[in-house]
Amino acid sequence: MTPDIQILFSAVGLGVVVFGWLHYLSLIGKEKVPKHPQFSLSTMLAGSLLSLAPWMVAVAQQLPLSLFAVSLSIRAVGLALFFVYLLRQAPLPDQPIRLQVNDRFPPIQIVDANGQLRNTQDQQGQRFLFKFFRGHW
Repeated sequence: MTPDIQILFSAVGLGVVVFGWLHYLSLIGKEKVPKHPQFSLSTMLAGSLLSLAPWMVAVAQQLPLSLFAVSLSIRAVGLALFFVYLLRQAPLPDQPIRLQVNDRFPPIQIVDANGQLRNTQDQQGQRFLFKFFRGHW
């Protein structure tokens, strides 16, 4: 396998992985993210295997490996693994969302940044911004 073919396989594999990312990100914009994104995951796996094919052939045939092909393959596998990592960090909720647009906000008591106790019922008829932060700390 010549270095040009190694680079071609690695570049196509990286392109397939990037396509998987872009497909998933386009679904986020349309608010149609699947609960189990098999298409994006299988695209990532196919791209990773395609980019690693020159490595396997070169090792099996004891041929020199193009450093540029190695660089592209590492990027493809790294992007695929990062995608899987992000999916594991922020899974979709297991239950349907209870509040819909124009529903009444449920009564919540919370301490604000100044240490004062706030109640959402006190804000009736007023506009207010309620931010949820998902932290692991």
